[in-house]
Amino acid sequence: VGVKMNDILFVDIDGTLVDSNHRQNAEGKPDALDLDYWFANNTRENIFKDKLLPLYWHVRDRYYKGDYIVLCTARTITQDDLDYFEAFGITYNSIISRPKKCVLQDEIFKYNYLKRFCNLIWTRGRKKYLYDDKYKNLSYAMRLGIIPRYAKDWL
Repeated sequence: VGVKMNDILFVDIDGTLVDSNHRQNAEGKPDALDLDYWFANNTRENIFKDKLLPLYWHVRDRYYKGDYIVLCTARTITQDDLDYFEAFGITYNSIISRPKKCVLQDEIFKYNYLKRFCNLIWTRGRKKYLYDDKYKNLSYAMRLGIIPRYAKDWL
């Protein structure tokens, strides 16, 4: 009997795992992020106003069942974000996040980093899922054989 290979879940943060709309100024429009507004409002106080979304419980459950969780975000992660994850019990094994000064579109950034991750020897043969709230990101991930999971289905 072979050993079960646990799945790999790539999980977006904003609009998928947490509601950070108060920092986006997108007026409810998809893909309408105002980056200047985001950076101006990306303070510790505002980060800690983000609310957990229902998908959080699914991801947490999968983590404790042994799946490998990768937070996969187009935002640049700060110490304040890491403190938020710890304070609110957001469980993960690793993080893919935007390097400073990277200006690639979200779907290109995520595709490039997901491709690298999928090419690691230990990730081969495992089912991989991307949980994201943007269809374009999901579409690009499908090119890598990653199974798409639309975040809004958990609302």
